[in-house]
Order: sequence, then C-alpha cells, then structure tokens
Amino acid sequence: MVDTLVGSLNALATRWSVWMVRTSRWVALCRQPLKLPRITATLLLTLAWGQLGFGFNVCAEQEQRAAAVSQSGALKGSHSTTDVLEIAHYEEALEAFINEVDSTYPFFDLKGVRGDWEDCKNSLLEKVKQCGSNDEFYGLLYEAGRRLRDPHIGLRDLKGKIPQPDPIFYPGLSFLPAVEQQVVVMWANGEYADILQPGTVVTQIDRRNAREFLEQDAEMQWNAGGPFSSRQRARLYAYRIPLQGGRNDTHRLTVLKERKSQTVDVENKWEAKGWPHTYAMPGELVRRGDCLYGKLENGFGYIYLRRIRPDVAECLDAALRSFEGVKAVIIDLRGNGGGGYNAEVFKRFDKKQGPSPGIPFCEGDIAVLIDAGTFSAGETFARDLVYAAGAHLMGSRTAGSSTAKRTWKLPRGLGTVIFPRRSRWGFDNQPIEYNGIAPHEIVEVVPSELQKGVNSGIKRAGEYLERKWQERRVKSTEPLVIIREVGAGEQVEVQ
Repeated sequence: MVDTLVGSLNALATRWSVWMVRTSRWVALCRQPLKLPRITATLLLTLAWGQLGFGFNVCAEQEQRAAAVSQSGALKGSHSTTDVLEIAHYEEALEAFINEVDSTYPFFDLKGVRGDWEDCKNSLLEKVKQCGSNDEFYGLLYEAGRRLRDPHIGLRDLKGKIPQPDPIFYPGLSFLPAVEQQVVVMWANGEYADILQPGTVVTQIDRRNAREFLEQDAEMQWNAGGPFSSRQRARLYAYRIPLQGGRNDTHRLTVLKERKSQTVDVENKWEAKGWPHTYAMPGELVRRGDCLYGKLENGFGYIYLRRIRPDVAECLDAALRSFEGVKAVIIDLRGNGGGGYNAEVFKRFDKKQGPSPGIPFCEGDIAVLIDAGTFSAGETFARDLVYAAGAHLMGSRTAGSSTAKRTWKLPRGLGTVIFPRRSRWGFDNQPIEYNGIAPHEIVEVVPSELQKGVNSGIKRAGEYLERKWQERRVKSTEPLVIIREVGAGEQVEVQ
C-alpha cells in the first residue's frame, strides 16, 4: 500500500519538475538550435523510500492525506481545502525560508550553485506576491529545492499539496553508456522491444552522435536544476529516461543490426514515472524482502540489494547461509535507493573483528557493484564494506547524495522543512555529497556481452574475484572456507 501511495506522489512530482524546467531549457536551445539536442525534461523521481519531489519526506499520515486528495479527483491547479493565508503571511514564510537557506545551507560552493540560488531567490520573492494558497506556496519551496540540486531537502506536516503540472512522456526505453564511447539499449517497452533489444548499439539520436546527445542533455539537466545532487546523477536521468517531452513527440534512432545501420522511429507514448534499475540479471535468484541472492555458475555468491530496509541483516544472513562452498561474494548495489542500517550489519563482514557467534561470516573477497543509481545509505553501505571487508568497488561513481539532516519549522504552521546539516564522508576526507563514491575500477557495458544476456558488471566482478581466489589458493596450504558461522560457546581467534 505504501509503495502505491509513494508512487502516486512521485508521479505528481515528476510532472511539476518537468513543467518547471521547460522554459529555461527552451531559452538555451534557442541560442544554439543546430548544436543542442531536442528539449528533454528532468524527471523528478527519487529512489529513497518516502520521498516526494525534490525530496519531500512525507510521514505516513501525510501520505494518506495526499493519496486521499488524489483519489477524490482534485484537478490540476485547484486550491487546497486548508485555510488560505494572507499574501503577507506567505511572504513572511518565504523570507524566513530564504534566510534559513542563506545562513545554513552547507553546499553552495561544493555544487557551484550560489549564483543560481541568488537568481532563484529574486524570482521566488516576485512569485510569492501572487501566492493564493498553501499549495502554491509549497510549489515555490519545491522550485527552491530544485535549484539547490538537493533531493534530501524535504517537507513534512504539510497543510496542502503540491500543484500538478502536465504529464510528461517518453518512448518507453532506457540507454546505458558502453565501452568505446558507445550507447546501448538497456530496456525497451511494448512495440520497440523486438527491434531494440538489450545491447543494441545506438549510434545516432535525431541525427546526432548518440553519446554526445545524451552527455549534452545530462549537462543541460544539471544546469536547469532538478532532484539530483551531482552531475553523475543528472546523467543517469538522461540515459535512463531519455527523450522526454510531449505526448506523441517522435525521435529517430540509428542503430546497428548485424553491423548494418538501421533507423528506428520512436514515439513518446508512455508517461515518464520511473526507470529500470537492473538488466541481464542471473537466473534462479531467491527473493527475500528487497534482496535477491543466489549462487552463480562461476562459483561465486551473488547478492542484489535494491534498498536497505530494517530487515537487511536478516536478508544478508539468509543469503550467506545459502552460500556453502562459494569462492567469494558479489554484492550488487547498483540502483540501491538507500534506507538505513546500523553497524551491527557489518558483523557479517568485518575482517578485523572476525566472526560473531550465531551470525554467518564472509571470510572471502567481496566485489561491490555501484553506479549513479546508488543513493544515500546505499553509498555509505558501499563505503563501509570497503572499511570492514576490504571490498573492491566496481562500476561508476555513486549518486553523491548522502547527508546528516535537521528540521526547521516554517512560520504560520505551514509545515516542517528537513535540511541537510553536513555531508557524510567518503574516502580521503572527501564529502560524499556531490562527489559520490568513486569505484576502484570503472566498468561499462560491453555491447556484445549484453546482446547475449550477460551482465558486464557481474562478469567483470567475477573475473576480479577469480584472480583473487587463485591468489588465495597459492598462499594457502589448507582448504579454504569462505562462509563461516560459529556457535554460541565457540572461541574465535582473529589473526
């Protein structure tokens, strides 16, 4: 039920964000009409559970209230049923919000958004003079979060709802960056699924080099502002939800089929509400909560964590106990939408502490797959696997969105704002915010592998672990035991 409610809220947020960016992007396109790609729109959809818009963290009661409004058939732009304040009161609340941002927001310089925020403030102070409802006021705060590029800024205890802009559409397909500056199809929906199969190389989009098209669109999305804390996260949106615009807009793709170029015209028929997180997954995986796990044919254990829920320890225990006889473990955090965990989770991996009674323990090597879909707690989880288990990170840089937070009350009882206090820290004293966590080894898709249903990230991780396994075998004179579990009374000696 909660996932359904959050999904409807995120769809509302998507429409609002797209409507907000169109004007600024149109201006940029008019300046260089022959060099820039078509208008694409920023999809405002966060991966962390319970987030709305640029990060509106909505409590359960607020979710139910918003869902009730949606189900009652409220029209786009309708005023909320809550009491309407005087314009002077909205001005007071906005000025207080702006002052709070000016004096406490920690990432102006890190993200390079100070100048954009100054422009945004002036715009908001003009718009608030026409504010006619709580809903419209929340729309202004929504715009502020977009311009700060911060999906963790949030609102709760709302006395209204976010206005609903028009829906945005895309062709129902997703791309991935591939080796040698290529672009491949990750997934295609409906009528395009047969001709645009996973791994199909896309050489051109609307008669422009496909890689250049998508990279430039990613930069345009970042410059316009949106629900991302970093350029790599904006880039993920550009690839995973490409060619956004109005219903029935068309685009021409040039693809390689049996080494010959072929054109495919695609049409924006599907409303943009989200993106796929996985591709070419191993077969026969066991699901437990937000975790998938199983033994791979190459002898390694595989764990995919979609989110980090309170039951993550139980999920990991089930996976590790099923890994009898494996040589090493791959933990896949690509597309992980965050959540929360405590240090107890790492009793399963901490090589300095060794096994704890009653908890399965992984003594072998660990490869961790990450990408710009790895968000918030997913990023710190990857970092902590490095600290605890010496894990090897592979893939691409994470989302760059991991902060400690505080709350602040809006005047006139309009709600509570969740602000970031500071970034959580990555390696070499670098903040995770904006920077993300960089992999030890960059991995991109190999088109020929994906065309055969092979996940390049999992394949590269297996190759790395195989090398480490062979090194272990050379050094060890006894049989290697990778997964251990000690009893309550057993003494464990840590080397």
